[in-house]
Amino acid sequence: MSRQYAKVTVHLPEEYHELVASLIDDPAFRGAESQAEQLHLWFEHNSNVTARWEKFIEQCLHRLHIPVGQITTENVPSVDWYEAWQATLQPVVIDQRLLIVPWHERKDNALADYRYPLVITIEPRMAFGTGHHPTTQMCALLLLDTVRPNEDWLDVGCGSGVLAIIAAKLGAKRVLAIDSDPDAITECQDNVARNCCLSTVECYVADIFTYKSPKMDGIVANLYDTLLERLAGSFAQWIRSGGHAIVSGILTSQADTVVHAFRNAGFELDRQLRTDEWTAFRFVRL
Repeated sequence: MSRQYAKVTVHLPEEYHELVASLIDDPAFRGAESQAEQLHLWFEHNSNVTARWEKFIEQCLHRLHIPVGQITTENVPSVDWYEAWQATLQPVVIDQRLLIVPWHERKDNALADYRYPLVITIEPRMAFGTGHHPTTQMCALLLLDTVRPNEDWLDVGCGSGVLAIIAAKLGAKRVLAIDSDPDAITECQDNVARNCCLSTVECYVADIFTYKSPKMDGIVANLYDTLLERLAGSFAQWIRSGGHAIVSGILTSQADTVVHAFRNAGFELDRQLRTDEWTAFRFVRL
């Protein structure tokens, strides 16, 4: 008998999809898929679990004043949806300098025609960071223009580890990758090994609000605006004078509040990127 999955569909504006998916913390959660104005959340089939999360999502959206439409659940047999999602992911090129390749493409020997200075491989699983989201791409571009050999970097909310791996491949001496999700750290470690970065990248489960970082030359954090605002002070303590903070996961409409928080914490805005409704910043620690 094939396994059963529950698909919870939340009708809400696309700019909130990533935030809502990040709120789900349950062993039964298997992933999220964004399609226009619908966010699909996949769970191992369990009527109690899905009913609980339907109610939780509705309460969170109400508390955050996010407009939400109908929330529906349907049972889906087999894991074909996951394999189909993986198969749709194509290699991502960043500024003709970086190629991010899904693992199935590497296994199928599909790299013969690609010639880029930097190539990394990511296995698409459940952690955020396949390289396809605009915020990941903007962080990657800023890393390409920022990381220098022998620097120390910290990836906060590392997910799949893609940004930590980029920093390592650019010559960083040491990269710490932290995330509060143990499954993300497992995935990060696998991707670090896949890209031969075990001697450089260290992956840890950590609560960002109690984490004590050594002094770093740079931090990259692809999170969301309110969390970045809360972390600006901590980043200022962890980054050496003249070092950089690269941050994204920020809607352009929320950019000013993030800039204000980092300036108050002792940073100067150095560069800003925009893609669609998303913004990324590079700040310099004064």
